[in-house]
Amino acid sequence: MKNGIIKWFILAVVIMTMAACGSSGGSSTSSGTSVSDGILSQGTPSVPVTLTLGSAYSGTVAADGMSFYTFTTSSTGTYNIQVSGINIATYGVPIMQLYQGSNSVGGCTNTTGGSSLYYTAVGLTANTAYTVRIIDAGSSGLTYSITINYGTGNTGSSNPAYTVTYNGNGNTGGSVPIDLTNYVQGQTVTVLANTGTLVKTGYFFVGWNTLANGSGTTYAPAQIFTMGATNVTLYATWTTNVPGSAFAYVTNGSGTTVSQYTIGTNGALTPMSPATVAAGTYPESVAADPSGKYAYVANNGSKNVSQYTIGVNGALTPMSPATVAAGTSPIYVAIDPLGKHAYVANSRDNTVSQYTIGANGALSTMALASVATGSYPQSVALDPSGKYAYVSNGSNTGYVSQYTIGADGALSPMTPATVATGSNPHSVTVDPLSKYAYVTNNFSNSVSQYTIGANGTLSPMTPATVATGSYPQAVIVDPSGKYAYVTNTISNTVSQFTIGANGALTPMTTATVATGSGPWSITVNPTGKFVYVTNVINGGYTVSQFTIGSNGSLTPMSPATVAAGMFPCSITTVGTH
Repeated sequence: MKNGIIKWFILAVVIMTMAACGSSGGSSTSSGTSVSDGILSQGTPSVPVTLTLGSAYSGTVAADGMSFYTFTTSSTGTYNIQVSGINIATYGVPIMQLYQGSNSVGGCTNTTGGSSLYYTAVGLTANTAYTVRIIDAGSSGLTYSITINYGTGNTGSSNPAYTVTYNGNGNTGGSVPIDLTNYVQGQTVTVLANTGTLVKTGYFFVGWNTLANGSGTTYAPAQIFTMGATNVTLYATWTTNVPGSAFAYVTNGSGTTVSQYTIGTNGALTPMSPATVAAGTYPESVAADPSGKYAYVANNGSKNVSQYTIGVNGALTPMSPATVAAGTSPIYVAIDPLGKHAYVANSRDNTVSQYTIGANGALSTMALASVATGSYPQSVALDPSGKYAYVSNGSNTGYVSQYTIGADGALSPMTPATVATGSNPHSVTVDPLSKYAYVTNNFSNSVSQYTIGANGTLSPMTPATVATGSYPQAVIVDPSGKYAYVTNTISNTVSQFTIGANGALTPMTTATVATGSGPWSITVNPTGKFVYVTNVINGGYTVSQFTIGSNGSLTPMSPATVAAGMFPCSITTVGTH
């Protein structure tokens, strides 16, 4: 009787914690695997039976309702465990559970009434022992056939289950939190806190991101998201800035300065002291590296790039040397997601200059100093995976140049080398999941929208464009990948869109929000809470500031604008609150 009570207690716990059958994190083997069939309560299995991967082994659930198999992996990879021939009508709903030692690493229960269970264990560690338990929820005597395959897919009627794995992303101490839950698609996930006290020398922990380089979706501890149809890895996000500090930088294109601001917890900008730092002549674009340690400014008039370190208080300090040479009329600078390379669009010599970023943040020209573009390159977008680059070329017969990024950071034209846009394309951006790209067309009053193929090439969606206001200048996608915003320079508005499951843009109910005079550049802060727009028309020279609502719509802050220098044509932010 005592064993029966223990059995049903364990069974109840397993039933409450199991998800529907599917995939999870783990490890497995690519060659023959030792398997033991025995009774859990006996403690000692019967004589091991060697199971050849892909071959079936027949077994019967033991008298206490549980049987188990142990196997030791010989390589890291994905293993698929299939249990078939189940008579649910007679024996009730069976359960499969996978353990590594005493830790549950996955499993499933048949929720569909079918005759099989299947479970995909992803990323099991090589040379590690795992135990598969099969539990008969009705009574003992369940007869079944078990097969373990390495790296192949299963077909069955059970619903897949997915996992959330945490990665320290370069941590030098502490341990990652562990989520042992198996989630089904549509289930809510609560993001764990830094419970293992992760640390990284010289950095501060600020949250989690779906990509190691921090360009994916950002999540704070206790934030909730909905599980999709794939496993999720959340990477620790690190910054050199003091936690809770955030900063903004604006190039003043008709002068020789960059304005610098602190960002309050409510998102409002406050000028630093000093309010500006020297740049080159006609600074047109500013970008910061992913770590928030360095900033770079493309100077149109002086044909160079200014480079700065970012202090703990956000203030910019010129490096030594303070500038590096670029091409003719450098008007846009972009940093790759890993912070290893920089690219500058030179609008008058139809090239992109390419640089490596040293350990101290300084730029060095690559062996191939520049690559050809189309006519009048205007902006550069790098996909979050760091594999592809896209350059908008500002001609009446518009097009985007597309490149692969080599291991050394050098750009190579794709085949085809270009894809058509609307008239006079200006700004190009890529969504956080590297699935979609969007381009503003100044003269067409539209945004071109594309899907990104497995090889990085762009394919126009249907429809190929969506309408905007007059003279759309810049486009940005928020960190969640749910919303897109476009500045309309002549209309003095920002168009706001939702992004559908297929990447297509749909205007929000309130299609536009008012800005200052001549909205030009736009950025979303890393947390996806705030939007900033530079306004360039004479007499304006301001930055509009907005909060992002739960539905993605923008609401002006109070005050709605802050002062900038002459022709503030680019803005970027670093840090989070």
